[in-house]
Amino acid sequence: METQRRNRQLLFGKAENTRNNNSGSSDRNQAEQLFEQENNQAWEQLHGKVGSLKDIALQIGEEVNSQNQFLNNMRSSFDSVEELLSGTLHRLQRLVSERTGRHMCYLIVFIFIFFLFVYLFLRS
Repeated sequence: METQRRNRQLLFGKAENTRNNNSGSSDRNQAEQLFEQENNQAWEQLHGKVGSLKDIALQIGEEVNSQNQFLNNMRSSFDSVEELLSGTLHRLQRLVSERTGRHMCYLIVFIFIFFLFVYLFLRS
């Protein structure tokens, strides 16, 4: 920090120690070179950070694309399941509306409950 302040003072002619013009000019040239080096280093660091951010942004973009593809696949799976359940529900409604169909529904519900109890009994 102190060297930067000294370099600025030398560059702008506010040096504390007074020297002749030749040494002042030399000090200014040195200060300019130091500033140029510092600027180049800062630029290189900034360039590296921008490159890293670019890589991260590209990786995020790839991840977003893969997640979108995954969601599209899930949507198509859900659509096919929805169609299957809709058809099953329609057949059940038709079965219930028939007189003999009600008895069949009661039988199916009874069998389901029976197997559920057997499963719970064997599990415990």
